[in-house]
Amino acid sequence: MKKDVIICVDDEQMILNSLHTQLERKFGRIYEYEFAESADEAQEVIDELIEDGYTIALIISDQIMPEMMGDEFLTKVHQTFPEIIKILLTGQAGLDSAVNAINNANLFRYLTKPWEENDLLLSVEKALEQFNLINNLRKQNQQLENNYQQLINQQKATKLATQAKLNAETENRSKSAFLANMSHEIRTPLSTIIGYSEMLLEDVTEQQHLNYIPDIENIKIAGNHLLALINDILDLAKIQSGKMELYIQPININDLLSEIKSLANQLATKKSNTLIINSNDLGTIKTDKLRLKQVIINLLSNACKFTQQGRITLDVEKTQKDKNDWLKISITDTGVGMNTEQISKIFNEFEQANQSIATQYGGTGLGLSLSKQICELLSGSIQIESQPDVGSIFMVEIPY
Repeated sequence: MKKDVIICVDDEQMILNSLHTQLERKFGRIYEYEFAESADEAQEVIDELIEDGYTIALIISDQIMPEMMGDEFLTKVHQTFPEIIKILLTGQAGLDSAVNAINNANLFRYLTKPWEENDLLLSVEKALEQFNLINNLRKQNQQLENNYQQLINQQKATKLATQAKLNAETENRSKSAFLANMSHEIRTPLSTIIGYSEMLLEDVTEQQHLNYIPDIENIKIAGNHLLALINDILDLAKIQSGKMELYIQPININDLLSEIKSLANQLATKKSNTLIINSNDLGTIKTDKLRLKQVIINLLSNACKFTQQGRITLDVEKTQKDKNDWLKISITDTGVGMNTEQISKIFNEFEQANQSIATQYGGTGLGLSLSKQICELLSGSIQIESQPDVGSIFMVEIPY
């Protein structure tokens, strides 16, 4: 760390030596000492010190010097560096010069030659105390200004963030309203298409036009798939806009599992998977039956999609957490599994584990995101454990 500097200016080398000896005797090596024999030389020293990053605390200058008098030199210094403390050495007849320096250079003190060492050292000590006091006050003031500016910047940032949040919420509400309206507009004619495909399927079956059946079934399957997608988008829009209504009522868990089992078996057999359901008498739970069923079907469908000739296991049990009853639903598959990076984004909207998933397995990446948000609406949670080429476990917990 660089020391503060005291500069002594006098055209007599003997005076400079005396100042050096007396100052070092009192202050030792606490300060750096620089010496100049004229005002011009002193100005060069000042410029070099400032350029090198030193702080000049005090200048002690003689009055009678060639080229420029001491009071003129100190006045010139004061115009550029008013923070430097200044002491003038003058003879008995130099009172006018001292007054001039006091008025124009903010002179701290003047000493008459020859000076008493104690007077000099006491004057220098008080001058340095004043410099340190003013310097510390200046630093504190700068810190206060910095803190004030930081506070202003934080307030601006908070205001911008608040406005951005409001804009995002407005945009999100607009998007949700658009999705909801579009979903309704598309769902109405789509329901008609599905209805007519079912009627056509009955007609061609009765009339034995068997060659039409595969095409009509494809229309029906595609229509139902699109309808399911639209329903997911509509549900997502409802959640984001805060308009999804829950119908909480007591439901029998075993009855719910019986309703799910038939559809789950159909999903499993599509890719030659074996479905295993493990549960016992779980009683009733107060929750939204439709939404809980939707979550379980979504997770079973997801497990079946990514498993080929494997095993899908649905475990349902009652557990205790924080002295309360919770329903724990675990869906385990022996499918492709996921790595850590894929797991980190699996619940993001419209995003799948990697870019090849949609191409190879289909889907939009909405099911898991929707399931997570529904679980949270039901005051529950969903977690996942997975390993590549081993399989995945999705665990849902819902309070009783």
